[in-house]
Amino acid sequence: MEARAKLVRRSLGVLLLGAATAGAQEPVSQADLMKVIENQTAQLNALSQRLQNLETTQTQMKTVMKETNEAVSDQNKKLEQSSSLLSLGKGIDNLKITGDLRLRYEARDVQVPNRATGTASGDRTRIRDRFRLNGVWTNKTEGWEVGAGLATGNDRAGRSSNSDWGRQGGDNNVFDHQEIWLDNAYVKHKFDYEGTPVSLFGGQLAKNPNVSTILTWDNDLRPTGVGAQYGDPYSKDYAGPIFTAGAYEVAYLSDGSTVNGKNDYSTKVDDNVWWFPVQGGYKYKGENSDFLAIGGYQHLNGAYRNAANWYKNSQVPNNAYGGADTGYKYDILETYLEYKTTYAGFELKPYTHVAYNMGAQGNKTQGGNKGKAANNLSTDPGASDNKLAWMLGMDVRRGKWTLGYGYAYIGADAVFGPMRDSDFGETAGLTDTDIQGHIIRLGYDITKNCNVGGSLMMLQRNKGGTATRAANAEADKAALVQLDLNYKF
Repeated sequence: MEARAKLVRRSLGVLLLGAATAGAQEPVSQADLMKVIENQTAQLNALSQRLQNLETTQTQMKTVMKETNEAVSDQNKKLEQSSSLLSLGKGIDNLKITGDLRLRYEARDVQVPNRATGTASGDRTRIRDRFRLNGVWTNKTEGWEVGAGLATGNDRAGRSSNSDWGRQGGDNNVFDHQEIWLDNAYVKHKFDYEGTPVSLFGGQLAKNPNVSTILTWDNDLRPTGVGAQYGDPYSKDYAGPIFTAGAYEVAYLSDGSTVNGKNDYSTKVDDNVWWFPVQGGYKYKGENSDFLAIGGYQHLNGAYRNAANWYKNSQVPNNAYGGADTGYKYDILETYLEYKTTYAGFELKPYTHVAYNMGAQGNKTQGGNKGKAANNLSTDPGASDNKLAWMLGMDVRRGKWTLGYGYAYIGADAVFGPMRDSDFGETAGLTDTDIQGHIIRLGYDITKNCNVGGSLMMLQRNKGGTATRAANAEADKAALVQLDLNYKF
């Protein structure tokens, strides 16, 4: 209102000044003066209307601002209430929740030479799912990370988190609940040493820190122990030297267990099974290519006795001969090479992995079981002729499509069978070692977090199975098909 008064006074002043000026010149008629007054009045009315419109707009803006402030205040109160439901401790900077769900259709065809009438064929089809949920707490200021995760699974077996649909567990129920297991629980301390990342870790790890393939490792396994790593072979941005070492407890046996059921002092198990892997190498990064070279050594203490007892001398030749000390050990040398590049829009990754067991000695071998009991394994040709394993492969990506191919040869005594990929072996209906074959994978990304994929494995025994079927492990050949739907969050 004060602004309007000022404007009116200013306008009247202009009017009077015009009238005075007009009086000082030629006389003005009354009609002309009235026109001037009318024009001035019209201008004043227009200015007054504009002022009223401005005042109305200001009032509306004040109302809108008030309503906005009230809404923001209400939202802040809701946030404060919600934050009180989930609050991080003083030593935690961040909590990251991740997980995935996979649905799988699986079918296998097993070929058994001269299978006896009435014995099972080993063929099967099944639908399975896998659900995993992981949480990682970090304290970036102090460099600490604590992780824990849950996963489904038919049982405690470490090489699979799959749950079969319709599995009744012997209770003859329908739509049974699935089991949830503690999948991992670990602590990690990370820091930089002269620009190179270093980590110390312990517990049941969520991931194998060593570089590996299906030749020596199953990705569902969670190594339990302690270790350290200099450099990071898995980081996209890291280039430089890599060194990894650890000590992991494979099996707890120091409880008076015996080997081969013998109850004499010489066969008592007096130590647990430990796995000691060491790796060293270098990662190179160029403008359009990466190269990774790794050399390693693995040792399992007393595996020629303890591991065999652990598996109770199953007919599945996954492990060293138990009983008398034959000198059989697992002292494995390995080499891994990987090259990544892009060509014509294709992302290419050829790789190779070789393992050689220096400890495979003596006249006992995992190969050529021929249906005999584990303590009567074939002595021809012997362990020394089955100590090599190798794999060649290529992974390709273009846009949303992925394609992979690999061929692996795994000598019966080359690697520790219970640790290597179970799909390429036991799940297919064959053995974990003394096996070779093709693996083909194809995938498509439906969305950023959802994809479909399939794999085909065509496998055969190196030395052949039994003439009559005693177990799935005695087949000569097998084919395994897996069709997956995956969602990650």
